[in-house]
Amino acid sequence: MKNVKKRFFIPLTLILILLIGISPVFQADAAWKHKSTGWYYYTKSGRLQKSRWVGDRYVNSKGRWIVSFKNTGKGYRYKNGSKGYLKSQWKTIDGNRYYFNRKGYAVTQSWVGSHYLEASGKYVKGLVKTSKGWRFRDEKNQYITNKWKTINNKRCYFDKNGYAVKNKRITINGIKYSFDKYGFMKPGMRTGDKGKKYQNQSGSYLKNSWKKVSGKWYYFGSNGYMVKNKWVGDYYLGSNGAMVKSTFIGSKFVDASGKKVSASALSLSAPSAVLIDAKTGKVIYQKNANQNRPNASTTKIMTAILALEYAGLNDSVSVSAYAAGQEEVKLYMNPGEVYRMQDLLYALLLPSYNDVAVAIAEHISGSVQNFADLMNQKARELGCKNTTFVTPNGLEMGNHGSSALDLAKMLRYAMKKDLFRQIIQTRAYSFSSLSGGRGFTVYSTDDMLGQMSGFLGGKTGWTTLAGHCFAGAMSKNGKTYISVVLGCPSSESRWRDTKTLLNYGAANY
Repeated sequence: MKNVKKRFFIPLTLILILLIGISPVFQADAAWKHKSTGWYYYTKSGRLQKSRWVGDRYVNSKGRWIVSFKNTGKGYRYKNGSKGYLKSQWKTIDGNRYYFNRKGYAVTQSWVGSHYLEASGKYVKGLVKTSKGWRFRDEKNQYITNKWKTINNKRCYFDKNGYAVKNKRITINGIKYSFDKYGFMKPGMRTGDKGKKYQNQSGSYLKNSWKKVSGKWYYFGSNGYMVKNKWVGDYYLGSNGAMVKSTFIGSKFVDASGKKVSASALSLSAPSAVLIDAKTGKVIYQKNANQNRPNASTTKIMTAILALEYAGLNDSVSVSAYAAGQEEVKLYMNPGEVYRMQDLLYALLLPSYNDVAVAIAEHISGSVQNFADLMNQKARELGCKNTTFVTPNGLEMGNHGSSALDLAKMLRYAMKKDLFRQIIQTRAYSFSSLSGGRGFTVYSTDDMLGQMSGFLGGKTGWTTLAGHCFAGAMSKNGKTYISVVLGCPSSESRWRDTKTLLNYGAANY
């Protein structure tokens, strides 16, 4: 009996639906429907379309398709029965006047005599063309003055004499507007009480939208005002409202397109690192860049700077017992030996000899302590705020240390000196002492040489406390970048971090 009930349930339900007029509800498709008076178009929601184009068909104020009025793709045409398309005459269609030219197309965005036809081809009632310019008559047949009017979905302003403003920039109610040669307002920035807005040609203001103006991107919020000093998604708007590109915002970096790039994406092993633009000094990327820490032989960048500025390249440098007794790595000079300053600069920067650094310091300042004072003075001149030098070679003593950003500033300065640039690009150099004639060949510890196109060289450093350090430079696509990494866990990781930073700069800045 249960099975019998189930078999009859569905048919009985359908019968009831038919009897009481209930029908399932489905979403109807937009469609044309025919009635005794003609064809009509309804949207999916069932709304009848009126006084508009639906594809290439025009429906009038009652929604009926005017079969004779057509949009051919090349323009609007009107077929006058067997006589063909209207030509060189006016026609009133759905309450609007149109003028069809000698080829049979409706004139748009142009004048026919003293009558203006907008983009749709409709005659703009009230707009009059005179020898002095455009004028507009209102409902009382009087010319409007000091008023705005929307024509062809564009804004026009009629001055105190009743003429449309053309080819001018004027102030209206405290706001400056520009008008083109036709008398239409140019879109652009407008300054209000709370900031700047962007006004479209129609007169409306952009909201919740991006806009490129004079090559820069701006964002206008829900109130229409330009957003400043804020993130909008992955993009940052600066103090002038323009999208910021290729720079560091707090702990976040934005690339050349302005998009935020996660710092973790660089995967640096260095606890401190920085990348700067050598031309401007602008920081492109940083990680604890102002942190003071042991910096090992990258100290010798400053030692070389002072040698180039305070000594002659052909100076004879005598070696003291104190200099000769420095820790490795060193040239193993003997007390009393004499060397040429230029030769010692190669020995300072290529293999990074500690005894050579002290010999140079004593030659210039008389003592390591006096030379350290000179180093710190120069560091301050270069804007280094987190550096204290105690030794000329970077061996740890007292509070000797620097930061990644300060070292980048030093290398940026040193790279302006021809001999410095020449030395750090050299793989090997041979020379002899001026006393006794002992000969030496020194080799660069910079494994980056020849590894990257445009690489200009740099300075290595390592101690147990400082870890593996490197400051280097690269020129690519017309720009020069300086990178510094401090405290890397291995020699390989410092080269990897350096490549990551320099490639990042070249790709994103």
